[in-house]
Amino acid sequence: MVARFALTITGVLLAAGLSRRMGKPKLLVRLSGRPILAMTLEAFQSSQLDNLLVVANAATADFLRSESKDARTRIILNPRPEAGLATSLKLAVSSLDSEAVVIGLGDQPLLFPSTIDALISEHERSGASIVVPVRHGHHGNPVLFGRIHFPEIMSVEGDVGARQVIVSHHDAVREVEVDDEGILMDIDTPADLANANELLARREELATQTRTPGAGARSLRSPQEERPSPREPRRTHSLE
Repeated sequence: MVARFALTITGVLLAAGLSRRMGKPKLLVRLSGRPILAMTLEAFQSSQLDNLLVVANAATADFLRSESKDARTRIILNPRPEAGLATSLKLAVSSLDSEAVVIGLGDQPLLFPSTIDALISEHERSGASIVVPVRHGHHGNPVLFGRIHFPEIMSVEGDVGARQVIVSHHDAVREVEVDDEGILMDIDTPADLANANELLARREELATQTRTPGAGARSLRSPQEERPSPREPRRTHSLE
């Protein structure tokens, strides 16, 4: 049995939606003074993902080119975002040569990087091909999919994302409980934005209450104070 280095785990951030329910480009709307997409992007870039692929529309692509300086991040343009979420998924997955992918939504600004890391850790620990974050019994986003599911993701149509893949392979799903309300909060309407502001305010209040005298403020995006070190190369085993 010969050991070989495993392939990478890639993040896919879907940021090409048309924001019909918000009535304006929602990913560029500001939450606590920052664009929603900038906050979500930072969560993905601060995680232990090996690299990141962001699928954008014309407006978000321009923003991302000016915002992202991370060498691990690549931006691809969806020329037909009106055709639904599946077009973005196919553009992303068709360009990947990865062991697994963590698929997330661009409108989840309150997501913790540690949640993404928990999905990766569970996949590496158990070998589960689908890993879903859970908060109080509710499934959220992002979701990790192993390479075995890429062909089925490529067959998805419309605006439902990869949800059907999870339903079709429920026996392969491993749930990970996370202390992160951000997995359940995507921002589609002005009411969602108001709810996100309330949650962010509660996080800020909690951070103020728990801050150690003389210490700097903790990150509101993750329980981790610093970006984690890159993971050591992972080894799997081949029967070849």
